[in-house]
Amino acid sequence: MTTVSDNDQDRQSDDKLKELEKRLERFRKTDDKEDLRQLFRSLGLVTSLGATIVISMVLAYFLGAFLDQKFRTHPWMSVICLFGGVAFGGYTAYKLLGPYLK
Repeated sequence: MTTVSDNDQDRQSDDKLKELEKRLERFRKTDDKEDLRQLFRSLGLVTSLGATIVISMVLAYFLGAFLDQKFRTHPWMSVICLFGGVAFGGYTAYKLLGPYLK
């Protein structure tokens, strides 16, 4: 047996669904697709920047750890390589952002 509140809740859900369908239809008809493309380009750039910096730091750290083990200089080579990785990641990020900074 359904109660009045269940019927009201179903009616509200149907209204929300219809409103969402109307908004989706408006989106399909407008030129908001260019805005969406720009959003995905921006997200791609941010992802590339983050990945570039993190990957360069991780690779540099492991290179430093390998050199520490080989030359028994723990932790100096790891620290030096880590700073080098940060510098290289920053430089690469700057190069990626170059066209957008002008």
